Amino acid sequence: MKYLTLSIFISVLFLLVSCDPITTVDYVIENNSSEPINITLKNWSAEQEEIKTILPGESTLIYSDQSIGYTEDYVRKNTEVPLTSIVVYQLNQPLEFNIKQLSYWTYTFIDKQAASYHISLDDEDFE
Repeated sequence: MKYLTLSIFISVLFLLVSCDPITTVDYVIENNSSEPINITLKNWSAEQEEIKTILPGESTLIYSDQSIGYTEDYVRKNTEVPLTSIVVYQLNQPLEFNIKQLSYWTYTFIDKQAASYHISLDDEDFE
């Protein structure tokens, strides 16, 4: 009887602990300008900055975030891109707005455990 009770307890505990899904949210920047865009990224867990160049007409994944819960929980609790810093330049001209603010990004729901944010940058964004 002890083993049966213990087995049931462990099974219930395992089910309770393993119920939270992992949600993946991707952040993609598209370069619709006439010149390459240079991006310097700093993740809170990384020791060094990462530098990326996006050529005209191309898109690149700048960050993929994983969180416990569903996409609607993620969207509700985040108002900024979850990076320490994002600096965007084109021909030594900085971006005209704070790219970390998710209000500038387009949100796409993929399913309960996946979503993406997308932003398209043009020449006018660097004047």
